[in-house]
Amino acid sequence: MRLKQYLPQFLKDYILLIKAKIKYRECEIYSPYIHNQAKLGLRVKILKNVIVYKTSDIGDYSYVNSNSVIGIAKIGKFCSIGYNCQIGVEAHPTNFISTSPYLYGDDNIFRQKGIYNELHTASIIGNDCWIGSNAVIMQGVTIGDGAIIGAGSVVTKDVQPYSIVGGVPAKFIRYRFDKEERDYLLSSKWWELEEKSLIENKDIFLEGKNWIKHRSIREWEKQ
Repeated sequence: MRLKQYLPQFLKDYILLIKAKIKYRECEIYSPYIHNQAKLGLRVKILKNVIVYKTSDIGDYSYVNSNSVIGIAKIGKFCSIGYNCQIGVEAHPTNFISTSPYLYGDDNIFRQKGIYNELHTASIIGNDCWIGSNAVIMQGVTIGDGAIIGAGSVVTKDVQPYSIVGGVPAKFIRYRFDKEERDYLLSSKWWELEEKSLIENKDIFLEGKNWIKHRSIREWEKQ
């Protein structure tokens, strides 16, 4: 007889949380619902009640706020994901006779092998993206670097780098910067710099809207 089945849920969750903290010791972990096969980068922060599937890969310095679900997704570095977001969660077939997994999934009532994989195409989130609270990003969608997804949006199509989108379904609102500035940032790939280089050049990030006056970020390392 297994003792685990008699443990109260809060104690089971506490044990899972401790295991996650040990496994991802370079991260800040506040949720027990992280699959042990998920990939978390350096200093990733996962807040309360976030569910992270084994098909998830979250880059350095990104955080996921409370009650979000990360399914099949590859998320870049320095991303900010708000409360109650859903990224790359299960999709149901729309051209089958039924949309119920009890009729097509692995646990179907026919006791046959499942014929549809609900997690089949990863959502790709670039670097330094901000996903507003209650946003839904469908499987297979690519969000470009530096993009902002408005709160409550449902994203069904790819989003260009440094653009702002919002609505249901999400639509283009505007770019954050002009083309020259966007090209400048995309070519710099500042998110790939070592933490030491970022710290040494902290004044550039603390310039606020005047950041553009600086030279190519790649050149900072040579100074």
